[in-house]
Amino acid sequence: MQCLIHINFAGPIVKLKVNGRYHTFEAHRYFGPIRLKADGETAARLFWSENSDFWPVYNRWVEQGRRVNENGIGIVDTPTKGDKKC
Repeated sequence: MQCLIHINFAGPIVKLKVNGRYHTFEAHRYFGPIRLKADGETAARLFWSENSDFWPVYNRWVEQGRRVNENGIGIVDTPTKGDKKC
């Protein structure tokens, strides 16, 4: 009998909500987010394009300490008026 074991070295699986849609990824501390499909498998395209609306939200999440709730949803505080980071 053969058994297959998957060990996640990349980091926790996180979902970030961007413009009403969830983006799922493995949060690797050194290589950045690795894109996942809805079923948790690695996506064919590992990364988002440079101009994707994902990056400002992801960068804010990192700046704010990579917080997640009990369901693995990333917690990102909304910018305040005059905040030029987002």
